Amino acid sequence: MNPIRTRTAEYSLLADNIILCRILENVNIQPADIKENLGVTLQLADGKPYVALVDGRGESTITREARELAAKPESYLLQLASAIVVNTTSSRLIVNFIIKFYKPPVPTKLFSDIDLALIWLKTRLK
Repeated sequence: MNPIRTRTAEYSLLADNIILCRILENVNIQPADIKENLGVTLQLADGKPYVALVDGRGESTITREARELAAKPESYLLQLASAIVVNTTSSRLIVNFIIKFYKPPVPTKLFSDIDLALIWLKTRLK
């Protein structure tokens, strides 16, 4: 299946029940983007529970309103877990803050290695 691109991310199905979300470079994620991106993930999930691999290694920002919307349980429909991959200290600090402050309703873990993130997500599918 070809990747699906939104204004802020590119989505693809890596394997059954594993959805890759690659955040695009130099985007500012707004609440409308959160809604659009959720629609894409639900389309790819095709009614089945899934895990999300978020590749956040590019430079991007997210508004407070978008963070708050993304943290709501309705933004995690069918999602079992989320692994977020970053490659800078500043991104790590921001994502750690978001995880601790907003407390996502599914297991969420930060990684610097995409392969380790995939291994962790596969354990969440069992």
